[in-house]
Amino acid sequence: MELTGGTKDVEGLIRSAVTEGVGKALHHILDVSNENVPMDMGDLKRSGKVKQDGFGGTITYDEEYAVAQHERLDFHHPKGGSAKYLESAMNTEASKVAEIVAREVRGRL
Repeated sequence: MELTGGTKDVEGLIRSAVTEGVGKALHHILDVSNENVPMDMGDLKRSGKVKQDGFGGTITYDEEYAVAQHERLDFHHPKGGSAKYLESAMNTEASKVAEIVAREVRGRL
């Protein structure tokens, strides 16, 4: 790769790649979280959203009962899913998140 602007070109490529990688990583976590979201009618799963802000972002579930479903370990989910669905995805996918971002950076350089 030939760069004409020196380090500014490289910095721009890296920033762009990290931003793209973070977006892909956030969606990956949402997808994994959705595999464990408690099911009834599917509203909770459908309410999951990613909002990216540069190198960071948030994953939210917008149903009014989302926090209770996430936090209450005593709830039973006969149609599938479990408590801590988002927290578990964040923990189990940490290395995959790093891999996704790194792959984007490598792909641009």
